Amino acid sequence: MIFNKQNLMNFTENDRELSSQVLIMASEDIPEFLNGVKTAIKKNSAPEAAEFFHKIKGIAGSIGAEDIHNLSAEMESSLKEMDRMQNLNDKIENLSSLIQDFFTNDAVLELIK
Repeated sequence: MIFNKQNLMNFTENDRELSSQVLIMASEDIPEFLNGVKTAIKKNSAPEAAEFFHKIKGIAGSIGAEDIHNLSAEMESSLKEMDRMQNLNDKIENLSSLIQDFFTNDAVLELIK
C-alpha cells in the first residue's frame, strides 16, 4: 500500500495541520537518508547503510508509507543479519521509486497543501 492515511492520522492524533507538517519534513528527510544509503554503499559500510534504512523505516511507518516501510525494514534486516551489501542496487532503485510514488500520491499531496 502506497499510503495508509489512517496510520498518519493516528500518529498525529487526527491533526491535519500536523499531518501536513510531518509529510513535508518526511519529503525532505527520506530522500536525504536514501542518499545516505547510497553514500554508505559506495564506502562499503553496511552498518551505516543499515542505520539510514532504519531512519527511513521509522519515518515511513509514522506517515503511513507502508511499502517504503516494508522494503526499508527488509533491507535493514538483511544488512544487519548478513552484513551483506550485494544486490542492493535493484532494491534501492525500487525504494527510490516507492518514495517518488508516495510523495506524488494524490492523497499525500492533498494533505501537504
